[in-house]
Amino acid sequence: MTDPRIHNFARILVEYSAAVKPGDKVAVTATTLAEPLLREIFALTLQRGAYPHLLIELPDQEELMFRHASDELLEFAPIFSRMAFDEFDVLIKLRSADNTRAQTGVDPARQAVRQKSVARLIASQMRRGATDELRWMSTLFPTPAYAMEADMGTAEYEDFFYRALHADQVDPI
Repeated sequence: MTDPRIHNFARILVEYSAAVKPGDKVAVTATTLAEPLLREIFALTLQRGAYPHLLIELPDQEELMFRHASDELLEFAPIFSRMAFDEFDVLIKLRSADNTRAQTGVDPARQAVRQKSVARLIASQMRRGATDELRWMSTLFPTPAYAMEADMGTAEYEDFFYRALHADQVDPI
């Protein structure tokens, strides 16, 4: 059974923040750590008559990218991400890191190369968001890594997180 706070969090994102409507193309980005929330968002989006598309990443995907990719590959913005940023109606980004310090040892020059490819996506997001073509939001999903950053235990951090969202209430919206 899903934690009711996760269901309520999904409701906040789908019904309130993104105001998902029938026919909307909805992209949701997250790592596999956010699976419980992804499931709820997927179901709620379908229930609203919209088209959910999940863009799932591995928790250590960026680490793998920096370790193994050439500069040419670092410059490449993934096709499905480009489509989401350029063509979709809604973009929900769920930050769900398992290691908040994963890139501390990465050469800054390589990070800059990667940042250039991402900059095009962000520019599209901002341009389309400013004209209301794209409804987007970025939020966290509580992971042990974020709990460590807050000097809290995982359960304590989850309680704090969901309480702050009012997701622990019957009607969080």
